[in-house]
Amino acid sequence: MHGLLNFTKALGVNNEFIGEDGSYNGHAAIKNNIDFGGDVFLDGAFDFSKIDSSKLRVLWNHNEDVVIAKHNIAYEDEKGLNVSGQLILEIEKARDTRILVQKEAIDGLSLGYFISPKDFYFKDGVRYIKKVYPYEYSFVPMAMNKDAIVNEMKSCTLESIRDCEHYLRDVCKLSRSEAKTLISKIKAIRDDEPNYDELAASLVKFNQTLRG
Repeated sequence: MHGLLNFTKALGVNNEFIGEDGSYNGHAAIKNNIDFGGDVFLDGAFDFSKIDSSKLRVLWNHNEDVVIAKHNIAYEDEKGLNVSGQLILEIEKARDTRILVQKEAIDGLSLGYFISPKDFYFKDGVRYIKKVYPYEYSFVPMAMNKDAIVNEMKSCTLESIRDCEHYLRDVCKLSRSEAKTLISKIKAIRDDEPNYDELAASLVKFNQTLRG
């Protein structure tokens, strides 16, 4: 698909947003309102001529390798882009997402979309968007305050190298290659299997250092 891939700022969710079975309904984007990124979606901005509204992917943190839910439908209402679906709770990351939403430890949803330069204009420093092609939407872990995710993750257990890699990517915000490189260096200096409790505590401290 042609155009630039953009993401909206996260929209807030609360513990009423999601059910115990993982079902959810809310908004992936708000229109006629200036968001924190300085964008305004105008009426009729969400175009599903390229990707059908029932075919959106639901990801964790815009990571195409981590699908966590089955999307049902998306449509534009008076508020913005309304989306509904169900987290696939057989997937560990989906179960984690449900808990984080219920604890209000993450900001919520962010829309990934393609946009052409001809479909927006600037006025007084604000980008007004006439048309976008929604591609996916994600549950994102950006905390409402810098400690929210750290505190929630302290009760999380790490049971494998893959868990450590996910923590570095999802919480510490390292890229996939950076996380893999750091994990490989940890493995290189250890001959035995790591103590995951000790490693989890070290990663939490590492994340706190990154966040200042």
